Amino acid sequence: MPHPLDGIHKKLERANENIRNLEREIAVHLAPVPLVHFEGVHATVTQQDREAWEKLRDYTHQKVPLRFSILAGEIIHHLRSSLDHLAWQLSDPTTRDAARRWIEFPILDIDPGNCGMNKTKRSQFCRKVQSITSPTALARIDSLQPHRRSDPLDDPLWLIHDMDITDKHRELVLVAATARAYIVATGTLNIVMENKANVPPWGVPVIIGMSKVDVGCDMSPQVAFEQFGKRENESIIPALTQLLRFTSNLIESFAGEFQ
Repeated sequence: MPHPLDGIHKKLERANENIRNLEREIAVHLAPVPLVHFEGVHATVTQQDREAWEKLRDYTHQKVPLRFSILAGEIIHHLRSSLDHLAWQLSDPTTRDAARRWIEFPILDIDPGNCGMNKTKRSQFCRKVQSITSPTALARIDSLQPHRRSDPLDDPLWLIHDMDITDKHRELVLVAATARAYIVATGTLNIVMENKANVPPWGVPVIIGMSKVDVGCDMSPQVAFEQFGKRENESIIPALTQLLRFTSNLIESFAGEFQ
């Protein structure tokens, strides 16, 4: 006999497949863009270094394929619909048909208050879970709400909900071409680096106390979400993987409801 969560697991497997497929497409897209590597405060900058930097800078001014935004939106939708499927499976079979149009996993960044006190707020939370009779499931859903976090707009559950709404109702989830820098310092004193946009690594002022302090810098191209909660230019594959892992763990936290 199928387990109630089997369909959700398949949906999450599909989301993971889509992330891996998108990762491969992005790798092919980024293959022609060079990595900029810079070592040592007084290292010699070669013509090859300059050409690599110019190609990387030109890349960050380009638009990434629209397909990446579409695929990212589809992955987010798989995650959001998995949560709604969970709410459906948690609902009472004797009442779910009558309430089918309302059953949904609620995700709120504002406290809905007491269900019996405010009909408007009730429609935002209580109506969506009215067919769920398990006290432990209801308590768990309530505890997961983003409004219970110190920063609701950066909560993974809110990110899934908000990005899904954006993709379905207003516009595509936007992705951009950016460069990611990894800076490593070795030595006895702290280093202060002034990060300026479109300035090559060898043009960034470095304030040091002793010449024996060396700096290593790798700059590589990436495809990133323009906005990811309150963060900007968040690399798309790690971000989607993080949301998938969060959703999988959330789903599994309700497994005891079906024993």
